[in-house]
Amino acid sequence: MRRISSGVVLIRLSGLSSTTKAEIVCNTINQHTDELQGAFTVISPTAIRIRKVQNDASL
Repeated sequence: MRRISSGVVLIRLSGLSSTTKAEIVCNTINQHTDELQGAFTVISPTAIRIRKVQNDASL
């Protein structure tokens, strides 16, 4: 069964301080708000990858 998603964010920031993690995640959300909707996003220390997820509500 497929489910409709508003978006998923995978946070891969191991080894960083909590403050640094929070800053990176907040900056990402603030800078990419419109792109995150309906996307699978991976946040890592050196990159942010955003891939649109195709929702097929008819299945």
